[in-house]
Amino acid sequence: DSIGFILHSLLLVPYFSWQYSHGKHHAKTNHLLDGETHNPPSKKYAKINKNFYKIIGEDAFAIFELITHLLFGWPLYLIFNATGARRTPQKERITTIHDHFRPGSKLFPSHRGWDLKVFMSTIGCLCTLAILYILGDQYGHNKICRMYWPSYLWVNFWLVLYTWLQHTAKDLPHFGDSEWTWVRG
Repeated sequence: DSIGFILHSLLLVPYFSWQYSHGKHHAKTNHLLDGETHNPPSKKYAKINKNFYKIIGEDAFAIFELITHLLFGWPLYLIFNATGARRTPQKERITTIHDHFRPGSKLFPSHRGWDLKVFMSTIGCLCTLAILYILGDQYGHNKICRMYWPSYLWVNFWLVLYTWLQHTAKDLPHFGDSEWTWVRG
């Protein structure tokens, strides 16, 4: 865990928080409500997407989807649980933001056994940001930004791309409570 914590923190990934949600992702793959990443949009958001698609056209919508998913997808998932589960581990519908940074986030089980790990994960990311700021003061913020952020975006681009492609094929079924099993998922 110590090596994973350090390496993930350097990539601004809250290690233990992600460890929990990644385990949940593999345990509930293709579950409509409990699956942790790339769940199909709800009817409400599908309608919004369809209307937006009609307004801007197929090519522009494809570019919009690529940019939002590949450039902003990973941070949006970590901060807002975008495309994540639609209900809590206690089977309650999501009504708040489920982020990977607050120990009290309902992304995590209510028994609060993950609180310290989530807190440490957040501290790890904050330490990385502080180090980047200090390095920026020493070597120039422009230089540090040019060295760190393109690499950060490139790593996240590939992470989101292969996950997105694995879980969003049109012929890939997603299952509700009555249909989902671990083998089917």
